Amino acid sequence: MTLPEYGKEESEEALASLRLSEKIHIMGFTREARYITHCLAGTPELPPPQLLAHQRVFVNSWGTSRRKLTVSSRDGGHADNEILIPQYIGKSRNPWRPELEMPRLKHIDNLIISTADNAIIPALMRIRDSINQDTTICVITPGLGIVEYLNKVIFEDPSTRPNFILGYSSHSLQNDPRNPKDPYSLRIRKRGRLLLSGLSFPSETESGTSEVATWERVARRARTQHFLKLLATVPGLDTTNLPMAKLLRYKLPPMIFSSIADAISVALGFPYERLVNDRYAQRLWRELWEETIEIISALPELKSSPEVLSYFTGHNFATEVNRYLRAQRGPSPWAKMVRNGLPLPIQGLNGWFVKKAEELGLSSVHHRVMMNMIRAKEATRKEELKSDIPLYRSSYMLDTDYLENDEEVPRQLVHVVYTNK
Repeated sequence: MTLPEYGKEESEEALASLRLSEKIHIMGFTREARYITHCLAGTPELPPPQLLAHQRVFVNSWGTSRRKLTVSSRDGGHADNEILIPQYIGKSRNPWRPELEMPRLKHIDNLIISTADNAIIPALMRIRDSINQDTTICVITPGLGIVEYLNKVIFEDPSTRPNFILGYSSHSLQNDPRNPKDPYSLRIRKRGRLLLSGLSFPSETESGTSEVATWERVARRARTQHFLKLLATVPGLDTTNLPMAKLLRYKLPPMIFSSIADAISVALGFPYERLVNDRYAQRLWRELWEETIEIISALPELKSSPEVLSYFTGHNFATEVNRYLRAQRGPSPWAKMVRNGLPLPIQGLNGWFVKKAEELGLSSVHHRVMMNMIRAKEATRKEELKSDIPLYRSSYMLDTDYLENDEEVPRQLVHVVYTNK
């Protein structure tokens, strides 16, 4: 029997015979992670969701936030949902007896990851024993390529690695302006959708031999479908399951914008508006744009969807992105992240385009240069933070590298949401 396609009878039979859990864990404390947790907590048909936090401040502030997640809207409405105390999975405070603070977790069936790229590996290593081939992980991060990296670094054995779902959230969220210091308060600026696509499990190795039995592959597909169906039942998320090409139609635009506009803004110390008017910035923009579109045009994932491919290569897409750039003001949110010594998500953005270019035999010289410039700036800033130079002024930073609003948590990337053509 061959591996069944999505929705065929074999998958339904596997789904009916398996013991599937409805418990969902959420790793991370991004706005997306908190909003998803809030929606899950407001669904009485599902077990209470469990947040996994790698920073103690979120655990300690749970009680002072009335043990609830609050989401308000711009029209003044709000909803409070009670949640469980977050499980701490961060570094132990006792270096001599780290086992005393190891997370005491049972098996994790359904896991959502929405956290900073640099936190994913250490956090997963802390809960590695709770994850196996019966686990399904939904990854909602700004870039792409994290699944391949996790399989290379953590889940090396194909027979025991988890199943994966890629996600993209277009909900526009911010910290509640009325209570900006409360991490358990959010405001939803504009409702969007949670777009998901399950990754298929390879049936054969490069040598052509099957590593996993057919039944196991059917069971894996059934577990993935189960998680997708769970999320589709949650009010407020507006979940839609898509083929990979359709998901890339929505996930790639903000990736392209950030890997070009945010990268140039940080590397040159320019605000967004100067990217439009400075001829050298515009030359760099065109070089990065042409290189990026060439890589996207050769993606195997888009070969089966000519309408998606024509969207990216057409004139309208370039016009929309340029229009979006002209509407931006001030420095990139990445500038504040660099100033605070926080790592930027360039590995999943520019780094993903570099990796794809290598696989396709294409040039990625401009993305490589941009990554090197940004990493040099990050390294310089980290050295300054270790020195006696005051935080508000340093030798490398330009006037445009400063943000006036220190209370707003920086965005991971600039979200560009387009209507489907």
